[in-house]
Amino acid sequence: MSENTNYIVYLIGLSKQGRQQAFLELCTINLKNVFAVSYRLLADLEDAKSFSVKTFLRAWDKIKHFDESESFAHWIKSIAIRLAIEELFRIHDEKTRGEYKKKNTADLTDLEELIIALSVEDRVIFVLHDLEGYSYSGINAYLPELMIDEIKTRLIKTREYLIGKLSL
Repeated sequence: MSENTNYIVYLIGLSKQGRQQAFLELCTINLKNVFAVSYRLLADLEDAKSFSVKTFLRAWDKIKHFDESESFAHWIKSIAIRLAIEELFRIHDEKTRGEYKKKNTADLTDLEELIIALSVEDRVIFVLHDLEGYSYSGINAYLPELMIDEIKTRLIKTREYLIGKLSL
């Protein structure tokens, strides 16, 4: 289902023709959503800023292939989610090799610190479902190695874990 207004469709058309100013307007319109999902997944302000920029650069590279029957907001947000998930798995791999440097978590709430401490898959499932409103099948598109029933089970266990930790 497309949520593109006439103005968004107009900007997409100009962007596909290489008009950078039109694409910058699309970026401005979608900046808050892209940044929010990047920050929720990466839990680091500077990383979220950096990955928002990377998202827009990747979208610019792929704009000519954008299917206008799709929602542009969803499309660009999906690019941000994929980039953030790739980064989370990269960080996870570095952690297991002992190369990861702990980031400053002084400004985070207790809940945010608990979310950061979740496994990559559990964090992605929780953030996408409970904070971003994605369906189980929508989450499955980003984590295809997990069955939908496994996603549901992990979400329930993650919620129970977070509630238990916050209740202490």
